Amino acid sequence: MNPYYPPASEAMILDWFEHVCARVNIGVWIFDSPFAPVVLSPELTARLAEIENVCGAKIYSPLE
Repeated sequence: MNPYYPPASEAMILDWFEHVCARVNIGVWIFDSPFAPVVLSPELTARLAEIENVCGAKIYSPLE
């Protein structure tokens, strides 16, 4: 799940996922949840999907 404290900008969320993914040797799923204060935009979701070991996403919000 994207960091929920402190509230982060999309750039900070991208940096966080890049940091975590660079340090683990496993697949990482994105979990976009309304429990986090930032809902991932389609643009950010697409950028996160470009990270090599991001292998899936669970999108809680409506897809439109």
